[in-house]
Amino acid sequence: MKKNILSFFRFILVPVFSLVFFLPKGFCESNSGLGSSTELDSLSEENWNEETLYKISALRLQRWVKQNPAVMEDPFVAKQLPELLNEAKTASQNNDFYMANLWLDSIWELLKPSESETGETNLNASLFDESFGYGLGSNKSKLKWSNELISGVDLWRQEFSLKILEEDSTFLESNGNPFSGVRFSMDYTSANGSQLNGHTFFKYSKDYLSGEAYFDYSWRVSPSAKWRFKNRFEGTSFYGDFDLKYLQNLSSLDFIFNVKPFSFEVGDDFQIRNYVESDSIYSSYINNSFDLTSRLNWGFSSQLSLRYRNVQRQHRENDINDYKENGFLLGLSQGFGSRLSLNLDNELRFRNYLNVPADYFLQDYWENYFTGDIEWNFTNWFGLKLDGSLTKRQYDFVNENSLPDVLNWDVEPEMMFTLNQNWKIGAGFHYGIETHEKLLAQFDQSSDAVTDAVSSVYSIEFEDFYEYGPVVTLEVFKINSLILTVREAFLFRRYPNTSLTNSTTIRLNTDLASINSSSYSLYSDRSNNSLLIFLTWTLSPQWRLTVLANFDDDRSLEDESGDSQNTLFDFEVSFSF
Repeated sequence: MKKNILSFFRFILVPVFSLVFFLPKGFCESNSGLGSSTELDSLSEENWNEETLYKISALRLQRWVKQNPAVMEDPFVAKQLPELLNEAKTASQNNDFYMANLWLDSIWELLKPSESETGETNLNASLFDESFGYGLGSNKSKLKWSNELISGVDLWRQEFSLKILEEDSTFLESNGNPFSGVRFSMDYTSANGSQLNGHTFFKYSKDYLSGEAYFDYSWRVSPSAKWRFKNRFEGTSFYGDFDLKYLQNLSSLDFIFNVKPFSFEVGDDFQIRNYVESDSIYSSYINNSFDLTSRLNWGFSSQLSLRYRNVQRQHRENDINDYKENGFLLGLSQGFGSRLSLNLDNELRFRNYLNVPADYFLQDYWENYFTGDIEWNFTNWFGLKLDGSLTKRQYDFVNENSLPDVLNWDVEPEMMFTLNQNWKIGAGFHYGIETHEKLLAQFDQSSDAVTDAVSSVYSIEFEDFYEYGPVVTLEVFKINSLILTVREAFLFRRYPNTSLTNSTTIRLNTDLASINSSSYSLYSDRSNNSLLIFLTWTLSPQWRLTVLANFDDDRSLEDESGDSQNTLFDFEVSFSF
């Protein structure tokens, strides 16, 4: 059982590490945020719109700045450029490549290069307009090939100790997974502005073999409208002690229409995932997602967006997980001069399971997810940043097996110190709370109320917690050379209702006679030390080094409960030829 659980984590984590390979040079993505402790059941598909454009535009900007170093002699530009680049990077981290491209557009407005300086026609026009082929462009077709070899190793170690009976039980497993791969890419731009981008990628390792083929074709139908079609086919085969094989295809078709200051986008994503040995755990499925998005852009770095999404998912073997979902997203990004910026997003989702019986733990629900951040730079070297989120989930039907309603929120104020145009240090504090609805009152009011002992099991307040602790960050951002992100968080988590331990013993589904329920609880006061390091270093035009490391040390303040240590390390070297 232990090996199956650890193999499952390997199945989840290995593809995550492999994604580092696809990050654009000099503009790599990192997720340094500390997410909610509640795992949200958000299955929205990754938005690939504008991603290729972002990569191309970012590389183009890097090339121009490198060829024009004198531009950094302007103190205002030297200060503003890294900040705007950081905003673009942050937007790309959140998969909002549309907003990332708008930040790059703001950079071009700041630099205002002329055609003679760049040697390219219409470069001083809006990057957004140019990317959609609204500008004059070149009258010649262009074709570019690139190839890349990668080699590295994934290392992970997991240790978990648990004391339930009279003696300790410690589980330890570690593994090293060396890998190598090759990628062939192609970019083609026709004389009429149509673009075709594609690549093939193969990766072989000790634990799995994977490959994919991807292409992205866009063509304009008018100066203000274009179509875009993308398709990604991939296959992965795990072997050894975790035999799992699957094929997947994701196709998307989008229509983008721009009438300044408005832009509109209609798109549909269709996904098929087929497991070679599909079962109730790894069930083949199809997923369709329809999106309708409108945006209003005004002034400098100001945007109001509204999106509607409809998702339909069907499983082959395990149709009890079939669902449909409707979601609405409202977003606001506003810049107040060059020192103050505000970003707010609120998503409301309604999920309905199509084949769930009344006594099943999955039930229809609605969920509201709000995130916000504000950054205020008082001087050239000092500023304040505030991040926060709030999640509220409420189920339409409640029974003794269903999950409880949950409310989770966190806030993280941080002081930011800019040492120079490349280095930034942050020191802040994290505070978060999660509470669950007390279901006992609902059962007591029903005509079929269960016994008091069992009712208290589902009065799940023993899982309520609050957490707090210091957070330190370091960011190094050098154009076309080095990106380093380090985040250290030491949090204290407290469970104020851990006295309700009888619920834990029943949930363990263990012989009650063998457990002293008055002395054991899965939810005990804890301390957690978490360190995240992400590094990408472009050593030369051909060589690049990438390192991703994460260490979590979770300690219980009581000997009876479990301690865990998890270490993940990914090292990769790539060579372009």
